[in-house]
Amino acid sequence: MGKLLQIRVMAQTFRPEDQEKAWPVLLSLAWPEFLRDGILKGTDKGVLETVQALDNQRRFGDWHDDLKKLLQADIDKAVSLKDSLEKALGDWNATTANKLSDELEDLLKAMEASIPKELRPEKD
Repeated sequence: MGKLLQIRVMAQTFRPEDQEKAWPVLLSLAWPEFLRDGILKGTDKGVLETVQALDNQRRFGDWHDDLKKLLQADIDKAVSLKDSLEKALGDWNATTANKLSDELEDLLKAMEASIPKELRPEKD
């Protein structure tokens, strides 16, 4: 690194709104206002932020107990993957970070599919 120029390895969601097609139920759980507004375009609510928001909502939000039980282990795993990904980036290990990002996206896809209709949030 130079004296003025920093080199960083980072993960960023290029288009946060792409999550809307991939994980609409998880977005509704992570960002309750998503049900009302229905769009993430122009926000900083990317994949990593969504994982953190899911964990926060599970802990402090108004989720049904069955939903909390259903997603607890997967959210814990997602947070662990997010933390490991961030550590890999901090260590400049882009190969590991890329592998972890694939694992995280696969887990979120499986979580989305695992939520039964009766536990999904509904639009007002």
